[in-house]
Amino acid sequence: MGKTKQLALPPVVHDSLTLLLARVAKTTRARTERELEMLGLELRHVHVLLAITHNGASSQRQLGELLGIDRTTMVTLVDQLEERGLITRKKNPDDRRAWDVDVTDRGQSTSEWASKMLASSEANALSALTEHQQETLRKLLLKASSRT
Repeated sequence: MGKTKQLALPPVVHDSLTLLLARVAKTTRARTERELEMLGLELRHVHVLLAITHNGASSQRQLGELLGIDRTTMVTLVDQLEERGLITRKKNPDDRRAWDVDVTDRGQSTSEWASKMLASSEANALSALTEHQQETLRKLLLKASSRT
């Protein structure tokens, strides 16, 4: 049998910002998801829970818009968080078509754990960088994402 050919990416792909960001996002997300399994949560649950904890009682629609989550997915996530006893949902008194969600005591403590786990996971994923480089990367990504 012949030797297996060693493949290489052309520099335009190898150095592509799109590919590099996708790789870092994929590994960071996978590591974070593994750590969050012990809480019985996925990363998207944590994003919703932390947004509610930070903002207080909020409408599902507003939270979906804030996080870039479509209405159907947001309903599913809220259902799952409510089933876990982390949030409550009630009709908005000013708009009978709208639902407001708020964090429970259990949700508050879970969000504190999840926040720490998220920070730790991100630090581990970026451990090849110094703290200063991590902060610079975060600032640059925040600046770039504010233009989208």
